[in-house]
Amino acid sequence: MVSKKILSVMILFVMVVPVGITTNFLNISGNDVPLTMEQKSRQAVGDVPPDNVTIVVDVMRLRTMTVNCDDPGLYFKIFINGENSVWMDQVYNGKDIWFEWPTAAATIPYDVNKTVIIQIEVWEEERGQDIQCDLSKEKGPYEGGKTITIFYDLKRGEWTGDDYLKDGNGYGHCSGFEDGNEDENDCEIWFDIYQWGDSGWWGNEDRLTYWEKVHVYGLNGSKNYGNVDFNGDGIPIEWEDKYGFDPFAESNASEQDPDNDGLTNYEEYETSKWFSDPFAQDIFVEVDGMQAKHPWEKPYTLPKESQNMICNPFARHNITLHIDDGNL
Repeated sequence: MVSKKILSVMILFVMVVPVGITTNFLNISGNDVPLTMEQKSRQAVGDVPPDNVTIVVDVMRLRTMTVNCDDPGLYFKIFINGENSVWMDQVYNGKDIWFEWPTAAATIPYDVNKTVIIQIEVWEEERGQDIQCDLSKEKGPYEGGKTITIFYDLKRGEWTGDDYLKDGNGYGHCSGFEDGNEDENDCEIWFDIYQWGDSGWWGNEDRLTYWEKVHVYGLNGSKNYGNVDFNGDGIPIEWEDKYGFDPFAESNASEQDPDNDGLTNYEEYETSKWFSDPFAQDIFVEVDGMQAKHPWEKPYTLPKESQNMICNPFARHNITLHIDDGNL
């Protein structure tokens, strides 16, 4: 009778213990690896890496430089890992176009060791055959010399390639003038690249990647820190992180002027909605106009075509001229 009791206890032990053990393991690539205390605590609050992320290419402004048509029809081709990922096949008319919504996106598995290849093209509609506009610093009359090619790091949310941080022309800013040839339907473009997690855009307004939050800043990877100023310098974490400043540093980066354009970092942040860059020179000019004498007359303002022409000589030297005619 005693031996039967011992046997039943042993059987119960064999059946129960493995269940308790497996709850302390995380399956990674098919291998059972013990969870660290940090991983256990993050699981407890629901802070786990996303299964997928959506890579967003957000084109904010497109300005023609040597496109001859008075009212060109322009459209995008944006490839993310080889797939054309433009949300809407739309033609935009004008020589200086500002956009309200992201242009392209693609959802991919979340793997911090992967690099995403992004290519941005702008085309002008023409009867018979459309013409590709030049956006790139690369030389050549064909697609390779006109397309922007970007290598986006899923881990840090940074990119290199035809555009990179501190390249002298602005992070997320490319110009067809950079190759020295101004006769290739040249345009300049301002854009941003970031990623959304499983929760969508509203869960990542701070632009930080999950890996950055957890491994660089020691934050909750699933929490949104948009507009949070951790070091009290008046600049939120998303701007400082994007441009390589430490958002937790005690030193006051807001008073620095690394590009020597007369704008402090705080002023660069304040004017960032017009794409100011702390490592590329910006000039802001206010132009006053006059109201017309009679209601049927147009007001006396600097024509947009003239503004476009004035900006080009500055663009040749990687300087962005911002003309405030009352619409900035």
